[in-house]
Amino acid sequence: MKTFIAIKPNQPIQMCATSDNQAETVTKRFWQKVARIQENKRWLCVVAPQSMPSRQELEEMGVQLNKMLVIHQNKTKAIETIIKAVKAGKCSTVVGWVDECSSLQYQALTALGAQNNCNTLLVKADSQAKTNTVKQAA
Repeated sequence: MKTFIAIKPNQPIQMCATSDNQAETVTKRFWQKVARIQENKRWLCVVAPQSMPSRQELEEMGVQLNKMLVIHQNKTKAIETIIKAVKAGKCSTVVGWVDECSSLQYQALTALGAQNNCNTLLVKADSQAKTNTVKQAA
């Protein structure tokens, strides 16, 4: 199961849980949504992706690859990188795969996202993701 958490500037958190048998459809819709919120003059930053569509598939879904930065790293350090990317103020959207997001980190992302007008999308692949995240974010 995957849980997607969307933190949008000045809006309530949105969460969506999906089962693994929906993976292809959800992945396509997810990247199409990312493409819609990507801005021409600001960056899309992708941190610690677990898996990603090909360049051609991303282009077909509308993602602007010329304004996309992918940072490959261990998911245990991803949340700090996500916070730094949002804080830098150069990104319209930051997408990151995480193992954990503490309530302090969630609060930082919410505040920084509002301050820098940055959408943050967190992805956690885990059957317990929704339960753990709701407890931490509350």
